[in-house]
Amino acid sequence: PGMLLLLGGATLGAMALAGVQVGRATLDVHTLLVASLLIIIGAQGIYLSIFAHTFAVAEGLQPASALIARFYRVFNLEKALVIAAVTGGLGGVLIAKVWWEWRGADYGPLAYTQSLRWVIPGVTLVALSAQAMFSSFMVSLLGLERK
Repeated sequence: PGMLLLLGGATLGAMALAGVQVGRATLDVHTLLVASLLIIIGAQGIYLSIFAHTFAVAEGLQPASALIARFYRVFNLEKALVIAAVTGGLGGVLIAKVWWEWRGADYGPLAYTQSLRWVIPGVTLVALSAQAMFSSFMVSLLGLERK
């Protein structure tokens, strides 16, 4: 479910950024905001799945599947934190771009449909970054050997 929400949100977001028309409706920033919500909820669902599987393996409730074993061969805390930092940095750049434009407009009104096309993805990336950082620490804690 998490992967479906994340992929559905990403697809919907791409369509909204492109201004796709569906019938008489044009997908715009409101759709982009809903897509952001789907992406964030989907990512949280994926993290919950990883937590549950890690806990079950650590407690001997089930053997490690090939998928989770491959996941842990590729990802570790340090790699996840670097990816999260880069993701958060990119989101910060998108937000800073709008702030710079706002500053250039002497903090006056901005065209919200244009500025939100940058702010919503920026905020989404920062939120995903924070989720990934916290989740990486949680997965590391769940994987610790107990005495």
